[in-house]
Amino acid sequence: MIAAFIMLTSLIALLPALVMVDGILPNGVVSAIVAIAMVTVVLALDSSELNRFSRLLGPTTFIVLFIPCLWMLLQVLPISIRSLANPVWVSAATALDQPFVGP
Repeated sequence: MIAAFIMLTSLIALLPALVMVDGILPNGVVSAIVAIAMVTVVLALDSSELNRFSRLLGPTTFIVLFIPCLWMLLQVLPISIRSLANPVWVSAATALDQPFVGP
């Protein structure tokens, strides 16, 4: 667990320098550090800690999974509320000359 803490601390220390570098390199470095830290945490967890964590997150898992599903459903449907509608419906309505999106 200490290795993951050291990786997180080094990531926080490197972030100002990585923000100054333009390009894809900072994204790769940050992704690599986070991936290595996640693997380290997963390998270091005991089964009792994992069971406690799953019991702790049990009730909130449904809510965490339900909100993105509801948002995706709202994006797929051609609803009349422009702030919630996906912009693809406007271009589809123009291309097909059909009023998919309401006023």
